[in-house]
Order: sequence, then C-alpha cells, then structure tokens
Amino acid sequence: AITGNIVKTMDTNIALYDASNNTIAGNIVADTNTGISLTYSHKNAITRNTISNANTGIALHISSNNTLTDNVVGPNNNTGIFLHTSCDNNIVRANTVSNNGWDGLDIYMSKNNIIIDNTIESNGDIGIRISPASEDNMMYHNNLMDNGANAYDQGQNTWYNATLEQGNYWSTFNDPSEGAYDNDSDGIIDNPYNIPGDDNQDQYPLATQWQPDYAPPVTTALLTPETPNGNNGWYVSPITAELSAIDDTSGVDITKYKKNEDTWQTYTGGT
Repeated sequence: AITGNIVKTMDTNIALYDASNNTIAGNIVADTNTGISLTYSHKNAITRNTISNANTGIALHISSNNTLTDNVVGPNNNTGIFLHTSCDNNIVRANTVSNNGWDGLDIYMSKNNIIIDNTIESNGDIGIRISPASEDNMMYHNNLMDNGANAYDQGQNTWYNATLEQGNYWSTFNDPSEGAYDNDSDGIIDNPYNIPGDDNQDQYPLATQWQPDYAPPVTTALLTPETPNGNNGWYVSPITAELSAIDDTSGVDITKYKKNEDTWQTYTGGT
C-alpha cells in the first residue's frame, strides 16, 4: 500500500510498473508530470488521492481491472484521468475531475470500463472524450457540467444504465429552452441527448444533478417486551419485533427479515 504521502516535485510521482493488487490511497500529489501512473498493472485500487498542478492527473497504460474512486483530480495542465491503450474493465467511480486544461476523462483504445457517479466539471476541452477504437464502455450517473464540450464519443459505447433507465446529467441539456422536457416529472428528460462524435445517445438524461447514495438504509427493531423479563437476560414470554427502516436519500422500498436459519421474508408488520 502507498498511503498518506505528500509528493511535490517535478522529478517524482507515484508510479506502478507491472504491479498488481496494490492500494494507492490518501496521497497528495502536486507540481509533477503525471500524478499517479500505472503501466502493465492490474487489480489496483486508487482512492481518496488529490492530484493538482501536474501535467496529467492519473494515467493508466495497458492496465486493467483497477478501481479509481473518490479522487480529486484538478486543476492540472492537461488531462485529468487518461485510460490509454488496452485499459479494460476498470471502474472509475465518485471522482471529482475539474478545471483541467484539456479533457476531464480520456478513454483511448480501451473497452468495458464503467464510469459512474463522477462529477466532471469546468475542464477546458471535453468532459469525457472516447476514441474510435474504444467500445462497450458504460457511463451513467455522472454530472457533466460546464466543460468546453461535455462529451465526444467516436466509439460504440453506452451512456445510460438500461436496467435503471437512468443516464447522466448534462448542463447543456437540462432546460426546456434546450429541448429538454420532463413532462411527467420523473427526473428523466423525455427525449434522448445526442452525444457528439458518432451516433451514441444518452437515452435517459437526468433532469437534475445526480446525488450518489452510498449510505445503506438503517433498520431498527422495537421489541415487546422492551427488555428481558426473566432471569439472566432471558425472555420468558413471546416476543414481537416491529421493524422500522429509513433512508434519507433514496427511501426504502421493502424490508426483509429472517428468523435463525429460515429463508428471508418480506416484512409486512409486527412479528
């Protein structure tokens, strides 16, 4: 693990070469060429790092199955995050990529990456740029705001989650004056957003900025009797439990429970 370092020199950065199953976390990297770089490196976790005043923030080259989460990338001179050549099956999630001179995220000749829950904002050129040889990447639940152009995709990629029927938030497609109507007020724009570059579309553009929800719902149980009514912490009468579940962000659909080794059951009332 490489954690908790402060790196501020043009001659030094954090780099992995032919290295796998490592964690790079909680570092501050500034005033260097590339803040964090991976080459021929797989199954690594890059999380909670801050990279600024570099040329490129985070760069992967021929590196797959890595996760990039909760990093703050920018301002930097060139590109914030660069997946360059055969960087496949990576997850780029919950990063803030802003105020980079060129692109926020650049995917070049790489496939099957998942780009989710990121805020990509105020980058000088393009928010997310995807090259012609990049295919089967999926982008959804991202906020793309106030970039020179929010996206440019020359490959065959998916800009929404078909199961959830949710896509991304676009600062250039969030108002009726831009042709963005949410007539049924379900939070999804009624017509698709065309991604420049080829024939890709966000089929389910979001009407408002996406707010990630990482906190699980909390379930509490009210017991009757409230406390053991026998000796040594034992109950000597039947017990009922009333369950109550809350989730402040997304709400609760159903609550399930099981007794001992029984199967899970949907909760409908006191038991």
